[in-house]
Amino acid sequence: MDGLKNSQHKPFTRTEYFPLLVLFLYLLVEFIPSFKSWDANGPQWIYLSLVNAVVGLIIWYPKSSPIETANHVVTKSYLIFLTSLTLSLLFTVNLPESVFTLLRYFSTFLIFFNLSGVIQDQSRFFKSASYLISALLCIQLVWLLFTYFGDPVIYEEFLNKADTIQLNAGNKNILAATLMMKYPFFLYALYISKGWLKVLYGFMLAGFVILLFLISSRSSFISFSLVTLIYVCWMFLKHKLISGKRNIKLEFALIVFPILCGIVLANGIIKNSTNKIQDKNTVQNASVVNRVASIQLNNQASNGRIKQWKDALNYIWQRNIFQGSGVGNWKLASIQYEKNFNLDYVVNLNVHNDFIQLAAEGGIQSFIGFVFLIIMMGYLLI
Repeated sequence: MDGLKNSQHKPFTRTEYFPLLVLFLYLLVEFIPSFKSWDANGPQWIYLSLVNAVVGLIIWYPKSSPIETANHVVTKSYLIFLTSLTLSLLFTVNLPESVFTLLRYFSTFLIFFNLSGVIQDQSRFFKSASYLISALLCIQLVWLLFTYFGDPVIYEEFLNKADTIQLNAGNKNILAATLMMKYPFFLYALYISKGWLKVLYGFMLAGFVILLFLISSRSSFISFSLVTLIYVCWMFLKHKLISGKRNIKLEFALIVFPILCGIVLANGIIKNSTNKIQDKNTVQNASVVNRVASIQLNNQASNGRIKQWKDALNYIWQRNIFQGSGVGNWKLASIQYEKNFNLDYVVNLNVHNDFIQLAAEGGIQSFIGFVFLIIMMGYLLI
């Protein structure tokens, strides 16, 4: 990554600004409101479709064909995965729902395809993209903190109403995931920044930690710990290979100190919120320690996730490992299991495990296609 940092310092050309503009347009999807629609993400998918169309025309129309991007190994792997999902239309239990969901998969592919085409041969793109993503993360952090402290109902009863902070994400788990996806880029921006900007990123990191614990999505605790550990190991490894280039103790302190401050402040905020709740018996995970300790591999701690995984695995074997319910149809297939314990009219729309859900909906071939795609992406990053 130092190669990126030490790349040519000449001003950006109009050609180099265009990829950042495209990335910015795609990242703006998080700020598209639901407009009170039944599907909270519906307007966001419409927005992405429009951006795909406009960007695609600008990028590919002047060219005879996007041969280089189309021949890329990840593109081919992605198309194999999409083909496996398309084949599920042959045995779907609800064709309109499968077509609707499949179109969203293809829309996601077009995002990848357009971005791949627009950032080709852009050696400085990653550095600039990290700054851009960090700026958007800063806006989200400020927005979320004002949402939390600006609403007395949320502030005083947050522990019982954690889902009230979700912005336009649909639920708190998706919100936490979108924040975590920006975190590696933020760490790189912190690494390459200097002076007052590095100090600003330190404050941002503390705010980021506070929000993770307020949102209280347990999967984000795990991913945050892993990403931070990988970053620290990478930082020390670079110091070993390129000794004398950086003050490793200062770099380490700029990570550890903001994180510790964020944990202490988050713990104080959570306890203060707990004290404002009259019925203390309704409070769960009323401290940072309790929230982290709530990560356990059992059905109760996972809010019924393990049972959902077992039901989906059972469905795969009962129906046919090559013949699932059809892409997007787990919400229908799950009824036969959830009717025995869920007395509400609402059923889980997802298995809450992408690998298992793909196998349950698209068959084992979709699972293999998805794993193969991830392996190809990981291979190119090594």
